[in-house]
Amino acid sequence: MIKIIEINISEILLDEAACSEIINRACSRHSSWRVTGICADDSIVFIVVEDAPGLKVKNYRLAPLAGENKEEIAAEIKSRYDCGFTTTGSFMTCNGRYALFAEVDLKQEQETE
Repeated sequence: MIKIIEINISEILLDEAACSEIINRACSRHSSWRVTGICADDSIVFIVVEDAPGLKVKNYRLAPLAGENKEEIAAEIKSRYDCGFTTTGSFMTCNGRYALFAEVDLKQEQETE
């Protein structure tokens, strides 16, 4: 099963936490639903949610992704990973680049390895 959530970029800029909660609520409806990708046009971000039981995600968070060049962007992605967040995807807004991050339960992931 697949679900596509559409969120206006202007809404993300106004309240990224509330928009993140839309994604979290959708995924909480079924224990195995996970975000598997994002796509965006000039005004809408499309969040793709699918049945993907392998990944253990605690929650999702939309947030700015700072960085002017590839080294800075890569450093921020690595820094967020070290804090327990994987990067699901990114998109551009009039305020710069934003990304969708997934907070992964690293302890649970390590126990299954």
